[in-house]
Amino acid sequence: MKTLKIAVAALIIAGGTLGAFAFTKAEKSDKKVLNTYYPVKTAGSSFTWQQLNPADYECVSGGAACAGYIATSPPADNTIPTGYTTTNHALQPK
Repeated sequence: MKTLKIAVAALIIAGGTLGAFAFTKAEKSDKKVLNTYYPVKTAGSSFTWQQLNPADYECVSGGAACAGYIATSPPADNTIPTGYTTTNHALQPK
């Protein structure tokens, strides 16, 4: 009888543990990924922020700076993000 009580208690504990994990939140798989965006010259001193290989571009006058900006999404076109140092340059295809 004592063995039966121990076995039942063990089953209840195991069931409770499994039940607790069944209702916990799963990890979010949509974690934000950081990307590097570069200012690419369009017309005059206008520019857009794009993901690209900077080796395929040259740094020219007009825009923001040829350095990349790391974020989860690109800044708005023709705007300088807070904390980003501008040198009035942008990239354009070679």
